[in-house]
Amino acid sequence: MDTFGIHRDVETTSSGDVTTPIHDALNWRYRRFSYNASKTLLGGLIKDYKGDTWQVVTNRPNGKGRYYCCAKGEGAKALFLNTESNGMRHWHDVFVDLTTPIVITEGAGKTGALMTCGYYAIGLFGVQSFTKDGELLPDLKQIDWNGREVVIAFDEDEKQKTRITVSKATFKLVKLLEAQGAKCRIAEWHHAEGKGIDDVMVQQGWKRVEEIIGTAPETDVAKLTLYFDRWKLLRKPNVKVNAKYLPDIAFPQAGAIFLKSPKGTGKSYQLANIVKEAIDKDRRVLNITHRINLGKALCQDMGLPWIDDLTSPTNSFGLCIDSLHPESKAKINIADYAGATVVMDEIEQLYEHLLNSRTCKNKRGEILKTLRGLFQFVIMTGGRIVFADADLSDYSIRFFHELMGEVQTEIFVVHNAYSEGGYRAVVFDQPAPNHLLNEVAAAFRDTAADEDTGKPKARLYVACDAQKHGSQNGTINLEAWFGKKFPNARILRIDSNSLGDKDHPAYKCIDRINEIILAYDIVITSPSVGTGVSIGSNDRAKEPTPLFGAVIGVFNGVIAENSIRQALMRVRNLSVPRFVWVGRAIGFSGNGAVTASGLIKGLRDVADFIKAGVENLIWGSLDVKNASFDTLGIDGWARIASRRNHGLYKLEETLILGLQGEGCEVEVVTEIDEVDKDLAKFTKVERKRIRLEKQRKYCEAVANALNLSEEEYEKLKFAAKTETEQHSIVKYDLRKLYGIEPTLGLVVAHEEDRVYGKWRLRFAFQNGVEAAKKVDFKSLDYFAKNDGTLQDLRLLTAKVMILNHFEIDKLLADRDREFLATDEDVIKLAKMAYQHRDHLKNVLGMTLTDRGLDEDGKVKKPIDVLKSFFKKLGFDLESDRYREDGQLVRGYMIKEDAPELNQVFAVWQQDLDARLREFDRDVKVSEINAKKAKIEELKQNPNFVELATDWAEAFKSGVQDLVAESWLVGLSQDLLNLAMEIPSFAASVNRVRTV
Repeated sequence: MDTFGIHRDVETTSSGDVTTPIHDALNWRYRRFSYNASKTLLGGLIKDYKGDTWQVVTNRPNGKGRYYCCAKGEGAKALFLNTESNGMRHWHDVFVDLTTPIVITEGAGKTGALMTCGYYAIGLFGVQSFTKDGELLPDLKQIDWNGREVVIAFDEDEKQKTRITVSKATFKLVKLLEAQGAKCRIAEWHHAEGKGIDDVMVQQGWKRVEEIIGTAPETDVAKLTLYFDRWKLLRKPNVKVNAKYLPDIAFPQAGAIFLKSPKGTGKSYQLANIVKEAIDKDRRVLNITHRINLGKALCQDMGLPWIDDLTSPTNSFGLCIDSLHPESKAKINIADYAGATVVMDEIEQLYEHLLNSRTCKNKRGEILKTLRGLFQFVIMTGGRIVFADADLSDYSIRFFHELMGEVQTEIFVVHNAYSEGGYRAVVFDQPAPNHLLNEVAAAFRDTAADEDTGKPKARLYVACDAQKHGSQNGTINLEAWFGKKFPNARILRIDSNSLGDKDHPAYKCIDRINEIILAYDIVITSPSVGTGVSIGSNDRAKEPTPLFGAVIGVFNGVIAENSIRQALMRVRNLSVPRFVWVGRAIGFSGNGAVTASGLIKGLRDVADFIKAGVENLIWGSLDVKNASFDTLGIDGWARIASRRNHGLYKLEETLILGLQGEGCEVEVVTEIDEVDKDLAKFTKVERKRIRLEKQRKYCEAVANALNLSEEEYEKLKFAAKTETEQHSIVKYDLRKLYGIEPTLGLVVAHEEDRVYGKWRLRFAFQNGVEAAKKVDFKSLDYFAKNDGTLQDLRLLTAKVMILNHFEIDKLLADRDREFLATDEDVIKLAKMAYQHRDHLKNVLGMTLTDRGLDEDGKVKKPIDVLKSFFKKLGFDLESDRYREDGQLVRGYMIKEDAPELNQVFAVWQQDLDARLREFDRDVKVSEINAKKAKIEELKQNPNFVELATDWAEAFKSGVQDLVAESWLVGLSQDLLNLAMEIPSFAASVNRVRTV
C-alpha cells in the first residue's frame, strides 16, 4: 500500500476517464470554467495504514511555499502510517500491547522519520490537534494507554513565544494521556540540532534520534527544564563574546542597551565606563537599583553620589526603585533628564522587586508611571538606558517594550557566553537540615594536638533565607546553635537587624565585608548580603588559600532557586565546597500558578467577586462594577511571578538542575544510617529548644520595651537603632495594629501563631459583607484614582462572601460543639470545597490538592478541610480519642482564643463604627452635591417650566432624612434654600407641605 503519492489536480485514467484526485480527497468541488475556475494544483496525498487520505500537501498558486490541507468537514485526525513496508507489527496489535512504547509528534514528515528509526509514531496535524470537545481524538481513544510508555516529540523552536505555545500544548496532551494511565516523557534537544525530530535525523543521524527518545525526561523533570527556558536570552545579540573579562565594546550613544555577562566578568567596569562617558559629555545620570547596598556599591564604582549622601543639589545620583515616585526624597522631574543615561543593574531582580515586593506596594502604580515616563522621555530625547544582568532573559526586554508603548527605539544586545565552571555541591535531600549541620560540625571540628579547641578548623560561611527568632533555620537561631557546637568560635551574624544595630559588629559592614570577616571563624548571613556583594576572589593569584573551608546553605524555601545559587556564590572561590539543604518552597506569588495566564485568571477571579458583591453601586466617582482592572505592568508581573512560582514548584530538583547547568558537580545525600538518624533527632530537639528559648526572650523583650511617642517613633524608624530600640519600634507597631497595649500573650500570639491576618478576617466575617464593602471602599477608591496595581488589591469583601457561601457561620454557631469526620455538614463542606477549590485558592489562598482525594474522587479526610477553613479565621482544633460503643472515635473541639482577642475586637469595633459613619457621611455629602449640581442645571434650563410634585416630595423627604444628622443641618438647609430659588419648585414643595 502506498503511503505517499504525487498527483495532478486533473488526471486521465488508462481508460480515458478524467479524475480529480486532489479535490476528491479533500472533499472539494472542482470548477473547470468561469471566473471561479480552480487553480492548477500539484499535490502529494499522505495516506494512513487503512489507505485513507490523512493530509494533502499542495503547491501555492503563486509558486511560493505549499498548503497542508485536510479533508473538508472531517476535522482533526491522527496519522497512523503503514507499518508493513518496514516489517513492523500491525497497528491493531500495537493498540492493545501495553509493552510497546508510542511516540507522538506533529506532521507526516516527522512521523515518517520516527517510523524509519523503528518507532511506532503517531502524527498530528499540529501541536494542538489532539482533542475534540475537550477529550482525546477518537483515533487516540481507541488505544489502550493504561501503563503504556509515551514519548512526545514536538518541535524545538528558537522563538520564545513559540516555545511557550508548544509547551502549553504538550502539557495539555500529557494531562489527557496521564488521565488514561499513560506514562509520559517529553523529548528534548537543542534547537541548533534541528527544529523538528526529522531535521535532527537528517543533520545529526538516527543514533542521535535514538538517544533523544531513549533519554527523554519524565514530565515533572521536563517542566523543570521548561523553567530554565524562561531564563534564556534567545534574542540574537548584536555582540556575542566568550571571554573571562568583557573586552572594550563600542556601545551606541542612544537607545536601549542590554548586557548579559556572568558574575565577575567586568559588568560593573563596563557600566562605570558608560557613566563616566556620560558625565564627561555633561549628561545627567540615574543609577536605579532594587537594593540599597548594591546601589551604594555601584555608585562608588561609578563616581556617583547615593541619594542619602547628597551634600548639594544635583540631578545625577543613585537611588532605589522604591523612591521613583513624586512624593519621595528623590522628587524626580522627568523633564530634567533629556538625553540622560539611566543605568539599571541586576535588572531581572529589579523588575521582580518592582512588580512584586511589599516595599513598593503602596506606590507601585506611581512608580510604574514614573518609570514609563522616564524611559519614554530619555529615549525620545536621544538618551540611553543600560540594563545589565548575569541572568538577563527575554522577559526583561519584553517588559521594557511594554513600558515604551508606541515609542520606538533601537535595541542593542551584548551577550558574553563565558562559563568558568562550577564547584562541588552536596545537596542533603532530607526533611530537615539536622544531618547536614551534624556532618559539618563533625567535619570541621578542630582537634589539633588531640584537644578540641572549640573552634572550626577552617572558616565557615553560612547562607540562610530567614532571620527571625521564630525561624529554626534563621540566622539568629543558627548563630546560637553554632555557638554551642563551637563555644570558642568568633561568630559574625549579618542580617537586616545586625546591619542596622549601631552596637553590633556587623553594623553597616557591607562596604568592608572582606576586611571584617577576617576576624571571625563563622559568618552567618541572610539575603541582606545580596546582589552585588562579592566575598573573596576566584583568582588564585589574589586568593592562593581560600578564605573559607566550606559554604553551608540552609534555605527554608522563601527565595527562588536562582537567588539560592547567587547566595551560594557570594563566596567567589570555586574550590570551596558547598553543603546545601533546601526546604519545601513557600511564598508563592498570587494563586501559585506557573503560567502568566493562570496568575491573571486568579486575580480576575477575585475582581469578579468584588464586582458581583457591589453590583451596580456607584460610590462617589468609583464605579466598581465597570472598573477595568487592567493595570500597568500586570502582564510583566504575571510573567515574572509565574516564572518564580515555576522555580519554586519543585525547589530542590530545580536547584540541582540549575547547579548542574552552571557546571557544578552535584552529589545528593538521601539515605543515612541509624546512628546518624539518632543524632539528627537529638539535634532536632536541641535546635527546637534553642528556638523556643530565643523566641520567648524576644517576646518578653518586646512586651517589656519602652513605649514610644509618635514623634519618637518617626525619629527612630529609619535611623540606626540598638537592639533595645528595635524592640520599642516593634512594640509601637503592634500597638498600632491591635489597638491595645501589647502584652506578652499578644506578642507571642503575633510572633508564633501569626494571628493578625486571621483575626482581621474573623472580625470582618462577624460584621458581614455590607460592612466589608464599606471598609474596602477606600482601597478601591485609591486603586481607581492612583493607577493601583491588581496584584496589590487586598480586599475583605470577596473573602467574606466566599465564607458566607460555604456557610461557615453555621459551623461556628456552637463553639462547644464536637466535630466528627462522619458529620454530614463536615462531609458536605469538604465535597463542596473540592468542587470550588480554584475559587478558594484565588480568594482565600487555601490549597486543596488531589492527594486529599481517594481513587473514587471522594475526600479522604473531610475534617482536614474543616481545619483549613477554621485556620483562616484563627480557630484551632484540638483532638481527643475515646471509645464509644466499642469503636475508637476521634473528636475535635475548638480551642479557646487568646485572652486578648475580645479586647482587640472591642477596639476594632469602635474604629469600624467610626469608619462606617464616615463612609455614610461621605455618601450623603456625595448625594447632596449631586442634587446641587442637578438644581444648578435646572436653573440654567430656560425651557424648564415646573418640577413634578412627586420629585419635590422625594427631594424634600431626602433632605429631611439628611437633616437628622446634626452636622448636616447647615449643609442640607443650604441645599433646600438653593432649590427654593426655583419658583416652580417652591410651589411644588409648598403644595406637598399643605397636603
